[in-house]
Amino acid sequence: MKVNIRPYPSDLIPIRRWERSYEFWRSKDSFYLDESKWKWYDKLVFNMFDKLAALFLPINRWSNSRKHRIMVKVDYYDIWSADHTLALIIAPTLKKLKECQHGYPHVDNEDVPEELRTPKEDLNQDQLDSLHVARWDYILNEMIWAFEQHADGYDGESQFHHNSEQLDMVFTPVGDGKPASTLSFNHQKDPSKPPYWRDDEGIKKHQERKRNGVRLFAKYYECLWD
Repeated sequence: MKVNIRPYPSDLIPIRRWERSYEFWRSKDSFYLDESKWKWYDKLVFNMFDKLAALFLPINRWSNSRKHRIMVKVDYYDIWSADHTLALIIAPTLKKLKECQHGYPHVDNEDVPEELRTPKEDLNQDQLDSLHVARWDYILNEMIWAFEQHADGYDGESQFHHNSEQLDMVFTPVGDGKPASTLSFNHQKDPSKPPYWRDDEGIKKHQERKRNGVRLFAKYYECLWD
């Protein structure tokens, strides 16, 4: 697989970005500097930004009109296990989103633990509470964990197989002149060491958490923006 997604078209000469950076530097605690708080030099600076924006407007219009270049090539071996292939891409993408996140969507109470839920009396109010960010971080963490586990394949469940070196396959001839054999497993190859055992309950909970992470990914797919 080869993926090459170029940056979205934008201003070649980012005058307005410089202007916002200046505002942020001046206001310190917000992204915008109220005009009532302008100093004499602020007027000169913003006037200069306006003149530069007008001067470079044709260039920036051309820059924004360029086609967004996207190249995706999927090879035949990528679909042998397409779920695994996609997990390899989704997990790091979600981690980068969490690292750069600036917006936080609404999260339903049933998708987070009790301690992160919005009180019932506030459910119908259009307001943010102190746990708003924490709820979305929880959702992202669960999605990231699920796809990282999926990308690891069976290695993710190896923690639930104990004393695996003791597991031995035993082939027993069927007899009657037939070349076939029956297969059985010896869970304690070395009697002096603890036998092999599998934590089925741990595996069940592990798989349930993975499925829930994938469910959350589908449910909040359209919320995956920065």
